Amino acid sequence: MRFHFRRNIRMRWDVIIFSVSMLLYLLNRFIFRDMFNGIIGYLLRCHFNDFLGGICICAYIDFMVLNSKFYFRYKFFKLYQIILICFICGLLWEYIFPFFWKHGTSDFFDVIAYSLGGVVYWCMVTVLRIRKRRIKNRIISR
Repeated sequence: MRFHFRRNIRMRWDVIIFSVSMLLYLLNRFIFRDMFNGIIGYLLRCHFNDFLGGICICAYIDFMVLNSKFYFRYKFFKLYQIILICFICGLLWEYIFPFFWKHGTSDFFDVIAYSLGGVVYWCMVTVLRIRKRRIKNRIISR
């Protein structure tokens, strides 16, 4: 039962992280990108959605792994796994899929933004795990 409790907490955090990323995407798409000029405006128009895409990819994959039968064999916590998956997804969306859709443009900085989104996801999950351990240690030490 202990493992299921941990899994449910991680699934909740994945849903929260995914939902906040999607909300930021919508805000950027319809509001933020026209509000700012200069470097911030450039980053919001060109790379921020790809950065959020890296976070969403990781939260979605972790949620699916937690709901699968492979949960006890596969953990989606290692930084190199997250960077590799985000990098491959970035390469697919930036260099392969534009052959199928005329609206896509290829940019290597977008691939880097996907990977940075994955690193930020890893940092969020790591901070949540450390915080959970500290709370658990406080409860045990009482």
